[in-house]
Amino acid sequence: METCDIESIEFWRRSPEAVDHIESCRFSFPLDGKALLSVERKEGGKNRDLSEKEKEEILRFLLSLNMEEDLADFRAYEYEGDYDDYSLSFFLLVVFRDKTYFAVRGCSPRREKHFREILDYFGDWIRR
Repeated sequence: METCDIESIEFWRRSPEAVDHIESCRFSFPLDGKALLSVERKEGGKNRDLSEKEKEEILRFLLSLNMEEDLADFRAYEYEGDYDDYSLSFFLLVVFRDKTYFAVRGCSPRREKHFREILDYFGDWIRR
């Protein structure tokens, strides 16, 4: 997997202050332009370009998850990322250019491998 294989990454989580509020970030990787980060929080949203170093960091993190094996039991369909489903703590969606997507639902920190790493990593992007 390379960043040129990824079209976008979308992540949302329940706010630590209020479970009914959603915080999210979206990474866009257009082939003919700069990669972009979009963040939505209670305080408002922001957009900014991503550096090459940041793009590489994101790819390294995704590769470290070993998604196909470690997260197979928590794989989800795109439509399962429903904000009204309070059993979800977070939802991660990686959309590829030449294949379908890979989605993960975060429900159980005790059962799910990488639950805390995913929540912390993308939460840090939301706070930046």
